[in-house]
Amino acid sequence: TVQVEADEMLTLDVNMQLLPGVMVGGRIIAYDTGGGLANAFVRLSGFANFLSSTDSEGYFSFPYVFAGESYAYLVSAVGYGSQVGNIAVGINDYYMGNIMLYETLYAPNSLIAGESENYDAVELNWNAPDPSAMELREGFEGEDFPPSGWSQIITNTSAASPQGVYPTWCRFGAVNTGMALVEPPEGSMQAGLWWMVAQQDEWLQTPAFICPPAAYLKFDTYATYGSNNGDHYYVKVSADGGESWAVLWDASAFPTATNYYENMISIDISNYAGQEILLAFHATDGGTYEGLWHPWFIDDIYIGNMAESAWQSRVVNANREIVGYRVWRLTPAEEQNEAAWTLLTPESINDTSYTDTDWDSLPYESYKWAVKAVYSGDLHSSPAFSNTLVKTQLTGTVVGMVRRSNGQGIPAAVVNCSNGESTTTNNSGAYSMILPIGTYSFSASANGYHPLSHDEIAILANQNITLNFNLIPLANQDDTEAVTATILSGNYPNPFNPETIISYELKDAASVKLEIYNLKGQLVRRLVNESQASGRYRIVFDAKDEHQQPLPSGIYLYRLNTGEYRKTRKMMLLQ
Repeated sequence: TVQVEADEMLTLDVNMQLLPGVMVGGRIIAYDTGGGLANAFVRLSGFANFLSSTDSEGYFSFPYVFAGESYAYLVSAVGYGSQVGNIAVGINDYYMGNIMLYETLYAPNSLIAGESENYDAVELNWNAPDPSAMELREGFEGEDFPPSGWSQIITNTSAASPQGVYPTWCRFGAVNTGMALVEPPEGSMQAGLWWMVAQQDEWLQTPAFICPPAAYLKFDTYATYGSNNGDHYYVKVSADGGESWAVLWDASAFPTATNYYENMISIDISNYAGQEILLAFHATDGGTYEGLWHPWFIDDIYIGNMAESAWQSRVVNANREIVGYRVWRLTPAEEQNEAAWTLLTPESINDTSYTDTDWDSLPYESYKWAVKAVYSGDLHSSPAFSNTLVKTQLTGTVVGMVRRSNGQGIPAAVVNCSNGESTTTNNSGAYSMILPIGTYSFSASANGYHPLSHDEIAILANQNITLNFNLIPLANQDDTEAVTATILSGNYPNPFNPETIISYELKDAASVKLEIYNLKGQLVRRLVNESQASGRYRIVFDAKDEHQQPLPSGIYLYRLNTGEYRKTRKMMLLQ
């Protein structure tokens, strides 16, 4: 307790006592040699952060680590996969023991799955692992946006703000936010987006790249932290070509603060070493459709190896050789559950392609494939995942005509398929059927005609097959006999529901009208209004009016008018 007097200065000296500390040490071992691994990096993060590297024998030590605290550790080395874990440091020196690092076993990349020409198999193709990896730098100084190889997803297409910045990712120079003039930290251009009271779900994605070992992402940002309005300012990573994303960083997850290009962001992505990945800057209102609450700018992006100078030398472990590949089939939901995958190649294969011949017999579902590189010692890389293929019921279409011997179509003829499906011909004698791919038999039949069949007709995926039927009339209904008089026959059946066939014969070619009236004399449907040749005709009436609306039950009149011939008959519709 201190007493502060008015108009007097109080000097208060405080002697701080350093918290107790202990030594933390250990050794990093290389799996391929069994010996100590020199120049490996070891980082402790927690109550305080510590960084060290190993000596020529693989040993490391932190002389003074605050005691009684827990720390997360990260161990990495060029050419090797990282190891992470946690330790609890007590009041005594802590020895972490031997930590094994495995060589970076690079995964295949660009795995593409596609159905075969006959849709009965899936063909897989991929590229061999690329140990040369890559570094990526972007400052948005080029004229093109997004930069070459980058991509963006635009949800909000509104005009730019008064400050000249769009509500989706764009490129611009210095900008006055109303609070300050924001200048790019490097060069003359930066990238970003402005807030708007409308839906925003905006993505800016890097090119796909093979993640180098011990890699990280760093970038400068102008951002507001800690927003609690449902909006998020994410950095995300995808290891499956953009089908799913994991959050690496979110400005809204930090305590409320501002970072106006003051503190560079650094994100460890070493866990993805050897894999083909995408990174994305994703700004979203979180589904509230109220837009972002803050602008977000980025600049000076670097993706590469934590030990940049060492990475430039392209040091790659040479003690492992690729001896082949193994291929699995899975569903998208099983991606993180390797135990559920179906192994297609119990013995590794040497080619960078494979054909899954079981596709034809699989259930209708969504599928993906995974490929791992197999290295000497039966070590496997992380998997490369393919695009998703959805197996659906493949169909084709059979179309055609059912005709008389004189070439005229037969209406209301029935066409049956051997799978149990059937259809009837329209007024012109035409029909069509959509069927699953396969081989079928077909038959056509009509009153007064001999039925006719066609066997072994193959229905192919997404193709039309033309199949016509020329029916032969029964002996007492020979279509070759000349029509001696124009006549309107009775409809059949009568009463009817839902269809009836109206038959008539024309002695001579004529302009024909066949119309349906109700008992009030109102025209409800015109079935025929055209010139027709001499012959016999059957027209299907489906009990619908001119607007294809069902007609109510009752008595209707059908009238044939050829100019010289007029005839009206009755029929009854029963619903």
